[in-house]
Amino acid sequence: MTPATTIPEMLARLADMPRERGLTIVSARFESRHVPWSELLARVLEQAEALSAQGVGPGDRVVVPLSTDLPLITAFLGVIWIGATPVSVGGQMAGQSRDAWLRRLKDLRARHDFQHAAFDAVTREVALDGGFPRELVLDLLPGEEAPAPPSIWPAARVVSPDDSAFVQFSSGSTSAPKGVVITHRNACANLALIVEHDGRGPTSPIVMWVPLSHDMGLVGGL
Repeated sequence: MTPATTIPEMLARLADMPRERGLTIVSARFESRHVPWSELLARVLEQAEALSAQGVGPGDRVVVPLSTDLPLITAFLGVIWIGATPVSVGGQMAGQSRDAWLRRLKDLRARHDFQHAAFDAVTREVALDGGFPRELVLDLLPGEEAPAPPSIWPAARVVSPDDSAFVQFSSGSTSAPKGVVITHRNACANLALIVEHDGRGPTSPIVMWVPLSHDMGLVGGL
């Protein structure tokens, strides 16, 4: 199979994956939830449709405090499917004050001019209580029930490998975190190098505890 050069192309290939393969999410309470790859794709398509109906379009930027919350994962990937660009940020960290996190959101908006924001239930409440503009906040599908797979899977949205896929932030260990625009070509090349280095294959189980807001957690894990 020819290597994918865009993330939508990668996502479209999930339709043919056996149901025993997929993403298993383990909560802080050690409760696990298995989502087959084909089901994840159906959820991404459903979320993308809901986001499009709320005005998210190609070229938009959407801030996403990415975590292992399933609606946030499908929103992040759904934004990419639409042709928009998710701005991947961490949620409110332990020990971080609400005001500090809200200041970061305000700074992100000034720097990256995002038009929408996708929050989980906790960060949504914190943001709105802190005065974050309600008109920017998207309503995500909760993902409680798996959608029925379409009778015909749609083709991957055509985007250029050199289009922006998402904005990833540096760790901030030496200075304030800096947003870096990652293209589809960047992401696919990074993943190809990871696979080449660690030798993983289609049936390899991968355990990842690095947060999805971290580049290794996102590209190497999800």
